[in-house]
Amino acid sequence: MIHRYRSAPLAVAVLVLAACASSGTSTVYRDSALAGTRYSNFLVVGVAGSYNSRAQFERQVVSALQSRGLQAAAFHAVAGGDMPVNRDTVSQAIAGKDFDGVMLTRVLDSSLESELKDPVTGSKVSRKQGNVFNLFRYDYEDLEDAPALTTKSAVNFRTDLYSTADGKLAWSIESKSKTFDNVGELIDSVAKTIVSRLDRDGLLAQ
Repeated sequence: MIHRYRSAPLAVAVLVLAACASSGTSTVYRDSALAGTRYSNFLVVGVAGSYNSRAQFERQVVSALQSRGLQAAAFHAVAGGDMPVNRDTVSQAIAGKDFDGVMLTRVLDSSLESELKDPVTGSKVSRKQGNVFNLFRYDYEDLEDAPALTTKSAVNFRTDLYSTADGKLAWSIESKSKTFDNVGELIDSVAKTIVSRLDRDGLLAQ
């Protein structure tokens, strides 16, 4: 069944990092008892510390699925806003609906390297305090000229697909994404990667 997840960087340290463009994906679990099962109506769930990032991610995956003629809905839209992701809220979201699959994506881990180039005397850099999602965010106080900050990041995420018929985990993938100029591009790439892998593994009803 769906387990409760504490907010961890995804969907979206994924979603709060400006990252970098190659990606690799591997299937890490497949329930042999559900082999041959295809899904046509998905509830899409993103786990993230930022509600806006989570909602954006869910919308992108829904759009990618719908572009293939499938049905899908975002958890935040069905649940009614910024609701916690746990067994009760997911069960309520699928109750009375025709979803045959619940797809949940979360970040496993992430890394970020930063480099300050051409620092100028008088410029001040201070790191925000807060939860893990703010760990790599910086505020700049411009006294004269600000230094240039470049970043390179890598995000590893996992997507689990549950069958609503019996609540069992049917399929899981882990993916690595690198090199994107902005969060929007990263979200779009992750969404496309997930749906492409679902198709490749024969899980989409066509």
